[in-house]
Amino acid sequence: MDANGMFPPPESWRKWAKLSLGLGMAIQTTQLFNQMAVFAKATGQMIDALPYPPPEEWRQHAKLTLGANMSIAVCYAFNEQAIFDKLAGQQIDALPYPPPEEWRQHAKLTLGANMSIAVTRAFNQQAIFDKIAGEAIGSLPYPAPESWRQWAMKNNLHANMNQACKQRFNQGGIFARLMDA
Repeated sequence: MDANGMFPPPESWRKWAKLSLGLGMAIQTTQLFNQMAVFAKATGQMIDALPYPPPEEWRQHAKLTLGANMSIAVCYAFNEQAIFDKLAGQQIDALPYPPPEEWRQHAKLTLGANMSIAVTRAFNQQAIFDKIAGEAIGSLPYPAPESWRQWAMKNNLHANMNQACKQRFNQGGIFARLMDA
């Protein structure tokens, strides 16, 4: 964890970030790099684009059902692009893939459910987007519980859960930065 409370991905993870769509780990890793770019943009740094924007061919995956974890990860990538573009001053009225209301039941599941973590990240993205748009939002709907830090501090690259936890903490850091701005 860095001085800002964020979990930046190690430089050695860039090889993972360049892997194909079929590997969920690559998508998780690119999301961490993209989150760091969003955080940097929120702090006023001159960043012109996300390091790993979602390719256009991912849109077919983004339209899959809730049951497909890959689909949620891909929707998350498009939403992160919209958040970055909104911070960059572009006129964007809404997230391209807002979480549907029926996902709230999934968002209340336990830490052990990867789907739950993915879904709560989607709701947090919505709150971050709304905060940038000027909505009076005082906190993230699903902050990462303090007990999750043990998961997030583990360095096992292959632990999908670990990366998901780090992303939740990073969302908290981005939101806190927006509160300070």
